[in-house]
Amino acid sequence: MADLGAFEDMTVELDHGELVRMNPPHGGHGAMQAQVIAVLSQGMTGSGLTLSGEVGIMLGTDTVRAVDAALVAGAIEETGLLQPEQVRLAIEISDSTLDRDLGEKLRDYAAAGIAHYWVVDVKARVVHVMAAPGGEAYDERTVVRFGEPLALPGGGTVVLG
Repeated sequence: MADLGAFEDMTVELDHGELVRMNPPHGGHGAMQAQVIAVLSQGMTGSGLTLSGEVGIMLGTDTVRAVDAALVAGAIEETGLLQPEQVRLAIEISDSTLDRDLGEKLRDYAAAGIAHYWVVDVKARVVHVMAAPGGEAYDERTVVRFGEPLALPGGGTVVLG
């Protein structure tokens, strides 16, 4: 349906077989997304990874999630969705969706084996950093305040703030 243009005027996710319409992002979300992408593009030099803004990831036959930013192994095709094994870091920007980003989305990304997952909490000015997926959770979870260094997969660090 997406390939035929059925969703051109809206953003949707396929959530365990159910289409969920996503609300347009707020101003704080867009500003933070731009900052994250700018900081990542500077910090990932020589990592061999490709940076993408909003992109869909096929997490199973009935679930497709759209992340706000991602670091991907190899090139990104112009058409099609990313596969979980391509994604080295998935990032969600959260200004009104923290429960969902740290709940169902975290479980889906962990279950799909996405190695690193960040939730940038705009209101609290912290980044929830997850690594080492195991089942429907991440074995390693830390919180990093804006202004402190964040380690990137593949080496290097970045600072949000």
